[in-house]
Amino acid sequence: MPLKLLCDENVPRAIGGALEVLGCDVSRAESGAPDSRVAIRAKLEKRILLTFDSDFSNILAYPPPRYYGIIRIRIEPPFIEVVVSALRMVFAKFKTQKDFRGRLIIVGATSFRVWG
Repeated sequence: MPLKLLCDENVPRAIGGALEVLGCDVSRAESGAPDSRVAIRAKLEKRILLTFDSDFSNILAYPPPRYYGIIRIRIEPPFIEVVVSALRMVFAKFKTQKDFRGRLIIVGATSFRVWG
């Protein structure tokens, strides 16, 4: 079963496209949607939220146990190849949708850390 992802509006379309090539089921948040609406949509659709937005790493505002997974990308500049390579590292460890549930994963260019 493919990973179901919701890309926040700040995730370049090329990254979403590369994730589709890897076999992920990728959807995009509406442009201009407030964070709260993006979070609700991810929860309702049972999708892992993929974002560059640091607000989603605030565990008080967005408690990971309430979500199907939050992946916060901290890679600057966000070169597509670097971001996709870093996400592949994460996907090698967490292989199923269930593995992401309740976790906040902060992804850097060469490593990641996990809350939850």
